[in-house]
Amino acid sequence: MMKNLHVLLSLLLVSGLVIPAFVQSADSVVINEVEINPPGDDAASISEWVEIYNPTDLAVDLVGWEIASTTAQKKTMTIPAGTVIRPGEFLTYSYQPAWFTDSNDSVELRDKIGTVIDKTPLLVDIQNDFSSWQRIYDGVDLNRADDWKFALSTIGFSNGKLIEVQEPERVTITLNSEKSSYLFGETAVLHGSVSERVFKEKPYFKPEAISLVISGPNYHNTLTLYPDLNLNFKTTLALHQVLGISEGVYNASASYAGA
Repeated sequence: MMKNLHVLLSLLLVSGLVIPAFVQSADSVVINEVEINPPGDDAASISEWVEIYNPTDLAVDLVGWEIASTTAQKKTMTIPAGTVIRPGEFLTYSYQPAWFTDSNDSVELRDKIGTVIDKTPLLVDIQNDFSSWQRIYDGVDLNRADDWKFALSTIGFSNGKLIEVQEPERVTITLNSEKSSYLFGETAVLHGSVSERVFKEKPYFKPEAISLVISGPNYHNTLTLYPDLNLNFKTTLALHQVLGISEGVYNASASYAGA
Protein backbone atom coordinates (compact mmCIF):
# COMPACT_ATOMS: atom_id res chain seq x y z
CA MET A 1 0.00 0.00 0.00
CA MET A 2 1.25 3.44 -0.86
CA LYS A 3 2.31 5.55 2.11
CA ASN A 4 3.05 9.21 2.48
CA LEU A 5 6.72 10.06 2.20
CA HIS A 6 7.37 13.12 4.37
CA VAL A 7 10.30 15.35 3.50
CA LEU A 8 11.35 17.61 6.35
CA LEU A 9 13.70 20.45 5.55
CA SER A 10 16.33 21.85 7.84
CA LEU A 11 18.52 24.90 7.31
CA LEU A 12 21.99 25.05 8.76
CA LEU A 13 23.01 28.59 9.74
CA VAL A 14 26.56 29.82 9.97
CA SER A 15 27.76 31.39 13.21
CA GLY A 16 29.53 34.64 12.40
CA LEU A 17 32.82 35.81 13.80
CA VAL A 18 32.80 39.05 15.79
CA ILE A 19 35.23 41.58 14.35
CA PRO A 20 36.32 44.68 16.24
CA ALA A 21 36.68 47.81 14.23
CA PHE A 22 37.94 51.21 15.25
CA VAL A 23 35.44 53.97 14.52
CA GLN A 24 35.44 57.73 14.92
CA SER A 25 32.47 60.07 14.85
CA ALA A 26 34.25 63.31 13.95
CA ASP A 27 34.82 64.27 10.32
CA SER A 28 37.36 67.04 10.96
CA VAL A 29 40.30 67.93 13.18
CA VAL A 30 39.18 68.22 16.82
CA ILE A 31 40.34 69.39 20.23
CA ASN A 32 41.26 66.19 22.00
CA GLU A 33 42.81 67.24 25.33
CA VAL A 34 43.27 70.47 27.30
CA GLU A 35 45.45 71.35 30.31
CA ILE A 36 44.25 74.70 31.70
CA ASN A 37 45.93 74.43 35.11
CA PRO A 38 49.26 72.54 35.06
CA PRO A 39 51.51 72.38 38.14
CA GLY A 40 53.12 75.68 39.08
CA ASP A 41 52.24 79.31 38.49
CA ASP A 42 50.44 79.59 35.13
CA ALA A 43 51.07 83.34 35.02
CA ALA A 44 54.83 82.88 35.32
CA SER A 45 55.41 80.20 32.69
CA ILE A 46 54.12 79.00 29.32
CA SER A 47 52.87 75.64 30.49
CA GLU A 48 49.16 75.41 29.60
CA TRP A 49 48.53 73.42 26.44
CA VAL A 50 45.93 72.19 23.97
CA GLU A 51 46.14 68.96 22.00
CA ILE A 52 44.40 68.60 18.66
CA TYR A 53 43.80 65.34 16.79
CA ASN A 54 43.00 64.33 13.22
CA PRO A 55 40.52 61.40 13.20
CA THR A 56 40.00 61.58 9.43
CA ASP A 57 41.68 59.66 6.62
CA LEU A 58 43.17 62.80 5.05
CA ALA A 59 45.99 65.16 5.94
CA VAL A 60 44.70 68.65 6.84
CA ASP A 61 46.58 71.90 6.16
CA LEU A 62 46.18 74.06 9.28
CA VAL A 63 47.38 77.33 7.74
CA GLY A 64 45.55 80.21 9.42
CA TRP A 65 43.78 77.98 11.98
CA GLU A 66 43.42 79.31 15.54
CA ILE A 67 43.14 77.99 19.09
CA ALA A 68 41.42 80.45 21.41
CA SER A 69 40.26 80.90 24.99
CA THR A 70 36.74 82.29 25.10
CA THR A 71 36.23 83.72 28.59
CA ALA A 72 38.14 86.42 30.49
CA GLN A 73 41.53 86.00 28.80
CA LYS A 74 40.31 85.79 25.19
CA LYS A 75 43.80 84.92 23.98
CA THR A 76 44.06 83.51 20.47
CA MET A 77 46.99 81.58 19.06
CA THR A 78 47.43 81.17 15.29
CA ILE A 79 48.87 77.81 14.29
CA PRO A 80 52.20 78.32 12.47
CA ALA A 81 52.11 78.43 8.66
CA GLY A 82 53.11 75.20 6.94
CA THR A 83 51.57 72.98 9.64
CA VAL A 84 49.91 69.85 8.28
CA ILE A 85 48.31 67.32 10.62
CA ARG A 86 48.37 63.78 9.26
CA PRO A 87 45.60 61.17 9.75
CA GLY A 88 45.67 59.87 13.31
CA GLU A 89 48.24 62.47 14.40
CA PHE A 90 48.23 64.46 17.67
CA LEU A 91 49.68 67.99 17.81
CA THR A 92 50.13 69.92 21.07
CA TYR A 93 50.40 73.72 21.40
CA SER A 94 51.27 76.15 24.19
CA TYR A 95 50.94 79.90 23.74
CA GLN A 96 51.36 82.50 26.50
CA PRO A 97 51.38 82.57 30.31
CA ALA A 98 47.82 82.46 31.68
CA TRP A 99 46.35 81.45 28.33
CA PHE A 100 43.25 80.11 30.10
CA THR A 101 41.42 80.72 33.35
CA ASP A 102 41.02 77.83 35.79
CA SER A 103 37.24 78.07 36.02
CA ASN A 104 34.50 78.06 33.37
CA ASP A 105 36.77 78.48 30.38
CA SER A 106 36.11 76.99 26.96
CA VAL A 107 38.56 76.37 24.13
CA GLU A 108 37.72 76.91 20.47
CA LEU A 109 39.39 75.56 17.34
CA ARG A 110 38.74 77.79 14.30
CA ASP A 111 39.68 77.38 10.67
CA LYS A 112 41.37 80.02 8.52
CA ILE A 113 38.10 81.90 7.83
CA GLY A 114 37.11 81.96 11.49
CA THR A 115 34.57 79.15 11.46
CA VAL A 116 34.44 77.31 14.80
CA ILE A 117 35.36 73.72 13.93
CA ASP A 118 35.30 72.39 17.49
CA LYS A 119 34.64 73.77 20.98
CA THR A 120 35.01 72.24 24.43
CA PRO A 121 32.36 72.50 27.11
CA LEU A 122 33.05 74.90 30.01
CA LEU A 123 36.05 73.48 31.86
CA VAL A 124 37.04 73.80 35.51
CA ASP A 125 40.46 72.75 36.84
CA ILE A 126 41.56 73.87 40.30
CA GLN A 127 43.81 70.86 40.94
CA ASN A 128 47.09 72.46 39.80
CA ASP A 129 48.46 69.00 38.95
CA PHE A 130 49.08 66.73 35.97
CA SER A 131 45.41 66.01 35.29
CA SER A 132 43.75 67.33 32.14
CA TRP A 133 40.39 67.44 30.38
CA GLN A 134 40.25 64.71 27.72
CA ARG A 135 37.82 63.69 25.04
CA ILE A 136 37.20 60.01 25.66
CA TYR A 137 37.38 58.43 23.26
CA ASP A 138 39.64 60.14 20.67
CA GLY A 139 37.55 62.28 18.34
CA VAL A 140 34.12 61.00 19.39
CA ASP A 141 30.80 62.84 18.97
CA LEU A 142 31.47 66.58 18.96
CA ASN A 143 28.08 67.40 20.44
CA ARG A 144 28.32 65.39 23.67
CA ALA A 145 29.75 67.24 26.66
CA ASP A 146 29.73 64.06 28.76
CA ASP A 147 32.46 62.59 26.53
CA TRP A 148 34.94 64.91 28.29
CA LYS A 149 36.63 63.40 31.36
CA PHE A 150 39.09 64.83 33.88
CA ALA A 151 41.96 62.37 34.23
CA LEU A 152 45.75 61.99 34.35
CA SER A 153 47.23 63.62 31.24
CA THR A 154 48.01 61.57 28.13
CA ILE A 155 49.62 64.50 26.26
CA GLY A 156 50.66 63.54 22.73
CA PHE A 157 49.07 60.10 22.97
CA SER A 158 45.66 58.49 22.54
CA ASN A 159 42.93 58.89 25.16
CA GLY A 160 41.58 55.53 24.02
CA LYS A 161 39.73 54.31 20.95
CA LEU A 162 36.03 53.68 20.67
CA ILE A 163 35.59 50.09 19.56
CA GLU A 164 32.42 49.11 17.80
CA VAL A 165 31.57 45.44 17.50
CA GLN A 166 30.45 44.62 13.99
CA GLU A 167 29.30 41.35 12.55
CA PRO A 168 30.41 40.62 9.02
CA GLU A 169 27.84 40.04 6.32
CA ARG A 170 27.06 36.35 6.21
CA VAL A 171 26.25 34.15 3.28
CA THR A 172 22.77 32.66 3.61
CA ILE A 173 21.00 29.82 1.86
CA THR A 174 17.31 28.86 1.68
CA LEU A 175 15.84 25.43 0.93
CA ASN A 176 12.21 24.62 0.19
CA SER A 177 10.03 21.77 -1.00
CA GLU A 178 7.01 22.25 -3.26
CA LYS A 179 5.02 19.88 -1.04
CA SER A 180 5.24 18.87 2.60
CA SER A 181 4.72 15.18 1.77
CA TYR A 182 5.00 12.89 -1.25
CA LEU A 183 3.84 9.44 -2.34
CA PHE A 184 6.09 6.79 -3.80
CA GLY A 185 6.05 7.22 -7.55
CA GLU A 186 5.90 11.00 -7.35
CA THR A 187 8.74 13.39 -8.03
CA ALA A 188 9.92 15.58 -5.17
CA VAL A 189 11.04 19.07 -6.13
CA LEU A 190 13.58 20.84 -3.90
CA HIS A 191 14.63 24.41 -4.66
CA GLY A 192 16.25 27.38 -2.95
CA SER A 193 18.62 30.28 -3.33
CA VAL A 194 21.87 31.69 -1.96
CA SER A 195 22.54 35.31 -1.00
CA GLU A 196 25.70 35.72 -3.09
CA ARG A 197 28.02 33.83 -5.40
CA VAL A 198 31.17 32.52 -3.69
CA PHE A 199 34.37 31.22 -5.24
CA LYS A 200 37.10 29.08 -3.77
CA GLU A 201 40.67 30.24 -4.37
CA LYS A 202 42.63 27.23 -3.14
CA PRO A 203 43.88 24.79 -4.27
CA TYR A 204 42.60 26.43 -7.48
CA PHE A 205 39.96 29.00 -8.37
CA LYS A 206 36.49 27.51 -8.82
CA PRO A 207 32.84 28.19 -7.88
CA GLU A 208 31.65 27.11 -4.46
CA ALA A 209 29.27 24.15 -4.64
CA ILE A 210 25.99 23.63 -2.83
CA SER A 211 25.94 20.37 -0.90
CA LEU A 212 22.43 18.92 -0.59
CA VAL A 213 22.21 15.99 1.84
CA ILE A 214 19.12 13.76 1.96
CA SER A 215 18.83 11.10 4.60
CA GLY A 216 16.14 8.85 5.99
CA PRO A 217 15.36 5.20 6.76
CA ASN A 218 18.20 3.15 5.22
CA TYR A 219 19.06 6.02 2.89
CA HIS A 220 21.74 8.70 2.69
CA ASN A 221 22.77 10.62 -0.39
CA THR A 222 24.66 13.84 -1.13
CA LEU A 223 23.99 15.89 -4.26
CA THR A 224 26.28 18.61 -5.59
CA LEU A 225 24.54 21.64 -7.11
CA TYR A 226 25.55 25.12 -8.26
CA PRO A 227 23.53 28.36 -8.14
CA ASP A 228 22.41 29.72 -11.50
CA LEU A 229 22.89 33.30 -12.70
CA ASN A 230 20.00 34.43 -10.47
CA LEU A 231 21.54 32.65 -7.43
CA ASN A 232 18.79 29.98 -7.47
CA PHE A 233 19.11 26.20 -7.51
CA LYS A 234 16.68 23.32 -8.07
CA THR A 235 16.69 19.53 -8.18
CA THR A 236 14.11 16.77 -8.58
CA LEU A 237 14.02 13.35 -6.92
CA ALA A 238 12.05 10.42 -8.32
CA LEU A 239 10.63 8.66 -5.26
CA HIS A 240 10.71 4.96 -6.19
CA GLN A 241 10.04 2.27 -3.62
CA VAL A 242 12.96 -0.13 -3.86
CA LEU A 243 14.36 -2.88 -1.72
CA GLY A 244 15.54 -1.51 1.62
CA ILE A 245 13.89 1.90 1.15
CA SER A 246 10.66 2.36 3.07
CA GLU A 247 8.17 5.06 3.90
CA GLY A 248 9.10 7.48 6.65
CA VAL A 249 10.57 10.87 7.35
CA TYR A 250 13.45 12.02 5.20
CA ASN A 251 15.52 15.11 6.04
CA ALA A 252 17.07 17.41 3.49
CA SER A 253 19.73 19.99 4.39
CA ALA A 254 21.73 22.30 2.16
CA SER A 255 25.06 23.97 2.90
CA TYR A 256 26.98 26.59 0.94
CA ALA A 257 30.16 28.49 1.82
CA GLY A 258 29.74 27.77 5.51
CA ALA A 259 26.01 28.57 5.58
